[in-house]
Amino acid sequence: MTSLSPHWQKTLSKVSELRSIAWHSPHRKRRRNAAKERAQYTSVKLDKLTADRTELSLDGNWLFMPDYQLNDKTKAISIQTNDNDWHIMPVPAFWNPIRIWLHGETMPSPTGPQHKGVSDTYYQQETDRCENYTFNYRKTGAAWYRQWLELPADVKGKQLTLHSTPYPNGGSVILMAKRLVPTSVCSVISK
Repeated sequence: MTSLSPHWQKTLSKVSELRSIAWHSPHRKRRRNAAKERAQYTSVKLDKLTADRTELSLDGNWLFMPDYQLNDKTKAISIQTNDNDWHIMPVPAFWNPIRIWLHGETMPSPTGPQHKGVSDTYYQQETDRCENYTFNYRKTGAAWYRQWLELPADVKGKQLTLHSTPYPNGGSVILMAKRLVPTSVCSVISK
């Protein structure tokens, strides 16, 4: 067996290293980005209640867990479930590309209905947006959303009603009240 010169040994070593990086990079990058995003997550905090009515927007970053990673409802809604490995999802947003209008729809015009057509730029932007998530959007059929609320101590004994926009698939919203109030004081109502 012929031995390789130091030059070729070094070259083969670099090729093996590059193959390893190329093969593992997307998965490693997603895990690394997920950990960074999760470390930056903060709960929604309400400092004080107003006399008549207090409104608090829940738009922003929510914890998100696709069904292919957690398919156990009891575990997903339990406040004891550790959510440190959950992803971050901006709300409102979709986890899949928005392409419904791209094919087959028409718009009115003076000469009659005209096809909307396909915008290659928009199509690519939507694909890129979803490819940058820290989970595999193609494998996600359903998902769990979680938002922690930090409420002031004077909320005790008061009624708290949270309004949410209904999901097209009939899903529900589960909010976790942190520290000061048990979740049983929260009722969730879809508009």
